[in-house]
Amino acid sequence: MEPEFDDGSVLIVNRAAYALHVPFSSAQLTRWALPQRGEAIVFNTPQGGRPAVKRVVGIPGDPVRKLNGAVSVSDRTYVVSVAAYSELSRTATIPEGQLFVLGDNQRASFDSRDYGLVPIDSVRGRVFRRIEL
Repeated sequence: MEPEFDDGSVLIVNRAAYALHVPFSSAQLTRWALPQRGEAIVFNTPQGGRPAVKRVVGIPGDPVRKLNGAVSVSDRTYVVSVAAYSELSRTATIPEGQLFVLGDNQRASFDSRDYGLVPIDSVRGRVFRRIEL
C-alpha cells in the first residue's frame, strides 16, 4: 500500500458516516453503518485514546488464521506483536464490534499489528478527503 496520508496532512472527516455522536463527546446516539474494508477511518487508539488514521483491513466475521507468530486476516498475512498475536489467537474470526486496521505506511505504522483489534465504538468517522496546502 502506498502511503496516502502524510504527517501534517489536512483531512476532512465525515463524522456522520457511521453514527450520530453527542457533540464534544465520544458517546454515540445511534449507529446506521459500519466501516467497510478499504476505508480510511479516524478512531481513538486502544492504548491512550489518541486519534489515529488507519485503513480498515478486517471487519467482523472475517477469518483469522494463526501462522507461526503471524496472522492471516482476509487472506493477507501480517507479522504481529506478541500482544496482538495472543489476542487474535483466541478467535477464528474477527468478533462483532471489532476491526483490524493498518496504516498505509506499513513499515513505520503503529496499528492493529501492535495493539490488536480496534473497537468499532471508538471510530469517530471516515476520511472524506485530503487537502493539499
